[in-house]
Amino acid sequence: MKNEIIEKVNKIGKVGQVITKISKVMLTIAFVACLVSAVFLCMIPKETIMMSMSHQAKVDIDLNDMVVIEPVDEDEEGVLEINGVEYKITNYEQNEEHVTIHSESENYEFNLSHMWWVMIPALLSIAAIYVVVYFVEKLCKVFRECETPFTDEVVKIMEKIAIVIIPMACLSPITESISDSIMTGTVHIVLGVDLMVVVLVVLIYMLAAIFKYGTMLQIESDETL
Repeated sequence: MKNEIIEKVNKIGKVGQVITKISKVMLTIAFVACLVSAVFLCMIPKETIMMSMSHQAKVDIDLNDMVVIEPVDEDEEGVLEINGVEYKITNYEQNEEHVTIHSESENYEFNLSHMWWVMIPALLSIAAIYVVVYFVEKLCKVFRECETPFTDEVVKIMEKIAIVIIPMACLSPITESISDSIMTGTVHIVLGVDLMVVVLVVLIYMLAAIFKYGTMLQIESDETL
């Protein structure tokens, strides 16, 4: 008869397998949808679908308990930059308590076919997530069938999961950056990794090390018996 804890591990593996299988189906649908969208955007003639974008910004500063800001000369052109977009100051109002700055950006036109550039990193992101889910499914399968979770196979899969999470975390901000650059007309590519993903990778490596030590103890226990 199986140990109660092992039975719980088997149940967790069974539930995990169901969740990962559903996730793989959804990711496959998303990948196909992105691929079809990319092909469609490549095939449509340029300037078939044009979009005009404009932005407005209002900055309200409370001067209470602050140093008074020198007014801007009405003849002087001021510019604000927010998220890589330049805003020209159109109106500046100041009284004893508040400073209000109204600004707007120049109209920017782009055709929808340019959006296919977003689909490339999006497809890579979906593929990277799929790889992560694939290895998680393998881990769940091992947990579902195992007599003990402390095996070399579990350790190797956990280490692979930690590795494949890294490209997934890097591709996501690149996709957002390209999308923002197309929508604003300003190149603003951000390369970075989410801090929470870094913590997750470190945590998985720590768990892998713990399971590796548990595997060593399991082998020593089996040899003793």
